[in-house]
Amino acid sequence: MPVYTKLYRTQHQQLLAIAGELAPLLVTSRVRQEASRARAVLSRLVGALTVHLGMEDEGLYPLLLRQGDPAVREKARRFQEEMGGIRGAVEAFAARWPTEAAIAAQPEAFVAETRSILDALGKRIEREDGELFPLADRA
Repeated sequence: MPVYTKLYRTQHQQLLAIAGELAPLLVTSRVRQEASRARAVLSRLVGALTVHLGMEDEGLYPLLLRQGDPAVREKARRFQEEMGGIRGAVEAFAARWPTEAAIAAQPEAFVAETRSILDALGKRIEREDGELFPLADRA
């Protein structure tokens, strides 16, 4: 049962590219001036991330958990457990910032929370690309 990680790696690159568009906006004064742009980029990021997480949850991880290699199964199980709350956290984050007005009203909070989300996303992608996917590709 081959596992193909190319699509997931491509999605990771797309997510990082969108995050790269958002990162320069994460300065309080800039958020106040460009709240509309920040919200638009955030919307793209959350949409892409929601699709990606759904594909991982419903496709990739169940497939990896059925692999014959116990190292692959164990790594997939650990990653799945660690990531269990990510989808809910992303949904809650997006719900806190539903409009440009919400962002403009609390730019400091938006900047801090968004930086935290982008940092967590970057670390997660780095770990999947560096630890999980190489195992999956060999399975």
